[in-house]
Amino acid sequence: MNGIVGHTWAINDRTINEFRFQYAHRGLEFNPSNIGDTTGDTDLVPDGQEIANQHAGYRLFRREPFSFVHRTEDRYQFVDNFSWTIATIILSSALTSIICRYRPTSL
Repeated sequence: MNGIVGHTWAINDRTINEFRFQYAHRGLEFNPSNIGDTTGDTDLVPDGQEIANQHAGYRLFRREPFSFVHRTEDRYQFVDNFSWTIATIILSSALTSIICRYRPTSL
């Protein structure tokens, strides 16, 4: 779900202010690989569903290098642009602020 609202304000014939707000809500999932269990191994967990064991600078054991993630993200973005024309020179400044809120979801 996304939504964008904007407003452009011509203050006079030489200055313009533009404001935008964006809201976005999305789910994010990183899941294990969909492969079966290796025949003959001694673990009880299907391959690809274990958290990786990494030894820094040496080696990565197991298939998946990251923990599995299930979360939702709410993103709020505010953008304000200001432009000012002086003869043939255009001065412009911008301010952008982004707020992201992450919430884990149940598996």
